[in-house]
Amino acid sequence: MASLSFGQGLDWEKGTWEEVLVKAKSENKIIFLDVYTTWCGPCLQMDKDVFPDSILSVYYNDHFISVKINAEDNAEGTVVAQRYQVKAYPTLIYLDTEGKVISSFVGMKNEHELMNLGRETSVLHEQFDFLKSVKSNVHGSYTKDELANILSITKIHTFPGKEHLTMSYLDQIESISEDDLTFVMGEISRMRLPYLKRLAPLTASLKTSDMYLRRNSQDWIDWKNNTLRAVFSNLDQYKSSNDLPQYEETLDILKGIDGIKARQIDNYYLDFYKHNSLTEYRTFATYVIDEYIIPTHPKEVRQADEKKFKLLNDEIMKDMQASFGSGISIHDVVGEEEVTETPTIDSLSEIYTISRNIADQLFDISGDFFAFYEDESAVRKASFWASLCYLYFPYDWKYYDNHIYILEASGQANEAQEVLRQAKSLPWYDEMRKRKSSSF
Repeated sequence: MASLSFGQGLDWEKGTWEEVLVKAKSENKIIFLDVYTTWCGPCLQMDKDVFPDSILSVYYNDHFISVKINAEDNAEGTVVAQRYQVKAYPTLIYLDTEGKVISSFVGMKNEHELMNLGRETSVLHEQFDFLKSVKSNVHGSYTKDELANILSITKIHTFPGKEHLTMSYLDQIESISEDDLTFVMGEISRMRLPYLKRLAPLTASLKTSDMYLRRNSQDWIDWKNNTLRAVFSNLDQYKSSNDLPQYEETLDILKGIDGIKARQIDNYYLDFYKHNSLTEYRTFATYVIDEYIIPTHPKEVRQADEKKFKLLNDEIMKDMQASFGSGISIHDVVGEEEVTETPTIDSLSEIYTISRNIADQLFDISGDFFAFYEDESAVRKASFWASLCYLYFPYDWKYYDNHIYILEASGQANEAQEVLRQAKSLPWYDEMRKRKSSSF
């Protein structure tokens, strides 16, 4: 497995993978493995700017056996990459003398980040004997200080039961400090419901407005985001297993988190019922539309700010008419998350988002009702909700197409032709049909 030479910098080991393992064992050094491809831009950038760094190279040449392999060389490099399940580049892996992973990282790192990773890995490797006893006794009784030491050492290391140690530590402290965040952060996103229920009061106390005022605001934001990831992971698990009681307990945690609205909670119920009970889905979908959408008629959406809605309509029409052959899309006018700097249409993005979100929900549920249920009542509801889609957002062909399909499939050919006639009368009809993939 030949390595490449990049001049001053890391001393890349030459030889076969077996020879690398033998050398690492004889010198009792960690193996630093850089898995790259010839077409990977960040890999080339690290070769050019990071690995030649003099301070970094002195440290790594002293502490590691450094190896660079091409994951696509169709030889030993490919075999090694597959062995360590490398799927993205660059992947940076630290291995012990037996070739077992100590830690691994994906993506470009600068010289300072790579230095810190090397130092942390060296400390972790020195504690391996201690960690073996921890991993074999994760349910043992540890004091708060012992747990703090274990979690500090294993910041970049994950093993079965570590989340239990994390929660044991959390049980012994009254409040989370900024120092605590650094070594419990990685386990939060993997926590199951019993742990999350104890963690919920801490998460609920982290108001967004307060987090930005803290010294390590990003750590607190990451803490909250990781908690949300754990909640969503639990929701997916209980949805898949049709466990409504556990699903609802997880939703109770979500309700307590700052910024989560009742509408979002109801959407999660809707998702659960759609996957597990079509009877309940039918009832709840009707409730969601009656509660949140029907009271907000298309006319009211427009009248909320009639002048700005007219500006939105005018801008989209201009875009539709000018876009063919120009490559301009509706995002250039209203943006996906923010509008252009045109001062007279400062709220277009909000109106655009509200209108399209309502249309999308109606689109999904109307399609479900027509597909899942065969009775006349369900077909009527599906057709009515489909007709509202393009009233809220008349710029996407899929909404018209959905209603036309429902009408034709239910034997209402004349009504389907009328919807098509209405669509064809729109100034942007031709461009809309060309963009029926909803690229705008």
